[in-house]
Amino acid sequence: MSSRLYRLLPLLLVLLGCARTPTREAALDALVVQQVAPDLRALEGACRTLETHAATLARAPSEATVEAARGAWRAALIAWQRVHAFHEGPLDETRALVRAHFWPLRVPALEVLVQSDRPVDDAHIAQLGVDVRGMFALEWLLFDARTAPALHAHGPEGVRVRALVQALSRDVAQHAARAHGALGGAAFATRFAEGGQESLSRLVNDLAATVERLASERLAPVLEQHARKRLRASDVQGARSGLSTEIVRTQLAAIEQLYTGAQPSLSTLAQAAAPGIDTRVRGRFSKVRGLVARLDAPLEQLVMRDRARVMEAFRAVKELEVALKVDLASALGVTLTFTSADGD
Repeated sequence: MSSRLYRLLPLLLVLLGCARTPTREAALDALVVQQVAPDLRALEGACRTLETHAATLARAPSEATVEAARGAWRAALIAWQRVHAFHEGPLDETRALVRAHFWPLRVPALEVLVQSDRPVDDAHIAQLGVDVRGMFALEWLLFDARTAPALHAHGPEGVRVRALVQALSRDVAQHAARAHGALGGAAFATRFAEGGQESLSRLVNDLAATVERLASERLAPVLEQHARKRLRASDVQGARSGLSTEIVRTQLAAIEQLYTGAQPSLSTLAQAAAPGIDTRVRGRFSKVRGLVARLDAPLEQLVMRDRARVMEAFRAVKELEVALKVDLASALGVTLTFTSADGD
């Protein structure tokens, strides 16, 4: 079936007053066209803006250009979080996510990088491990107490730190551009839709795996380390920039959008197959959304004064995880195959 027909199918169904449920292929195509493609376009735009501000900082260091670069970094990180749950196609094929968004960092290697006198160029950055580059290496350079003072200093260390910020920002923008370009216009949407049940299974696996990681790698460690009185902000993703809670909130919102946002959507398919399950899954999303909205401070700070609130959100995320793994997978005939040991 041609890509043009896939584009027109949802509209034709409405115009013809057809009572049939939209096909699985139409829902998969709509998800890429209406959700994934705009998010990847926004990601490239945010990373290009970061690249621009990093270049300005390198050229004219000041408190104002430092703050502008930090603001651009925050916007770019949130854009990466938006695309995080959809691992298929562009992000996987280009390896953009792992190369630009890996965490945790290898801080000792970053410290060596700052002290090195090797010229900072694209070839050098390309040789770095994924745990010494990308968005979280930039977070360390822009926000960590050890490096932040050098950002607008005029000595050699300041020049070095700003050069690294510029080079790493350029590298991140290149990865975002490659991921966006890998859509190939409508080519990936067509290919993904034609994958049918296989594509659907991979998608549900990605959603379930992302929710599991949010519970086990973002919320659970904060609760466990706090209970052991060993919680360090440096061990929490996004703590240096104060975005640890926003990371969780953004990923959950993106997952819910992937489930309900397109027309037709995964929710449409689940509703047709098992209305009760769709209602239950939507209810889990609604509960999580409400509880995460109550997390009004970075996780590493909030857990110190209101551990119960973080625990309540954690339990709701676990309930959502079960709903996706058991209920939604059953309704859509999906077999779960993912493992959650990969870094991001």
